[in-house]
Amino acid sequence: DIIVPGNKLYSPETCCFIPQKLNFLFRDFSRNVANFGAPMGVTYATDTPESLNKKRWKAQVSSVNKPQTYLGVFDTKEQAHRVWQAAKAAALDDAVQWWAFDPSVNPTFQQNVATLILDRAEKIRHDLSQGLETTEI
Repeated sequence: DIIVPGNKLYSPETCCFIPQKLNFLFRDFSRNVANFGAPMGVTYATDTPESLNKKRWKAQVSSVNKPQTYLGVFDTKEQAHRVWQAAKAAALDDAVQWWAFDPSVNPTFQQNVATLILDRAEKIRHDLSQGLETTEI
């Protein structure tokens, strides 16, 4: 899905091999739970002390260093999504740096794919700056 967003056709033109840690960055784990219409990176918070007896929204992001990083609990899902957008763009930038310079994964580095990942980070930043919801990574 990096080369062709939303791709479900697997072929040499539409797929590439990347480290598993990078691949996980393109999964939206918030879609795996009942998220009550929340945007990407956001779930309905029911499991934190800050959310007891209140309708609150939790933001989390994955990175190459950690499967899930808790970003906080927010009053609105839009606030939580904005925090997620900033963190997700930074996580994608960091992932490309890790891929390019970590000797354990560097042999698999592909500049064209790295550029596509950085383009995704820039798209998320654009969405954030325009007050738009990011709907795909």
